[in-house]
Amino acid sequence: VTSADGNATGNVTIQKEVLGLPVTSIDANAFSNCSGLESINIPETVKSIGSSAFKGCSKLSSVSIEGEGLETIGSNAFKECLSLIEITIPRSVTAIDQNVFSGCIRLENVTLPETITYIGSEAFQDCGQLQSIVLPEKLMSIGENAFNGCTGLTSVTLNDGLHRIGANAFSGCNSLTEITIPENVTSIASEAFYNCNSLERVYIKGQIRSINSSTFAQCPKLSAIVLPASLDQIVD
Repeated sequence: VTSADGNATGNVTIQKEVLGLPVTSIDANAFSNCSGLESINIPETVKSIGSSAFKGCSKLSSVSIEGEGLETIGSNAFKECLSLIEITIPRSVTAIDQNVFSGCIRLENVTLPETITYIGSEAFQDCGQLQSIVLPEKLMSIGENAFNGCTGLTSVTLNDGLHRIGANAFSGCNSLTEITIPENVTSIASEAFYNCNSLERVYIKGQIRSINSSTFAQCPKLSAIVLPASLDQIVD
């Protein structure tokens, strides 16, 4: 269904084939700012979703991704989809690019497969309704500002595959009360947990030699922190 200006509206199903040829990609900006689009069904033939493909689809509340054909989701793909509540990423996807779900203010549930190795910068920034997240075992790096401003986030599970936490990654997560940094983490960037004003307990098991500037600044309720034996320096 299309509106008078040619934009898609209502419920849309991407066809597996057009003129006998398989549909393998959704191009960049394909449905960008289609404010009347309410749901999208993506078949398993689609291998890539382009950058900003659904950016600004303010009424998009349901995204169904069939099978395990999808391999890449471009930057800003679902940015500012203000009505999106939940999404399941198939295990064929190995990375969440930058800004993919940034500004999805109603996003409550995200299921990430065990295949994810990288979460890009600002990937979930300002997803204020996101309450908990379990990060995959193979995840090695969390980009800067990845969960910045996720004010409803009360539970974060960081798994043993993680090596790096980027700057401001969890800054402003005002509902987070406890965090455990796993053993393989060697780097926590500046202000990673800045202004987490409910954070009470921090357990660092990682092989960290230095805690960077303002990593836990403006955390007024912080009452217990366990530091690793490997630690050499605490910066300003």
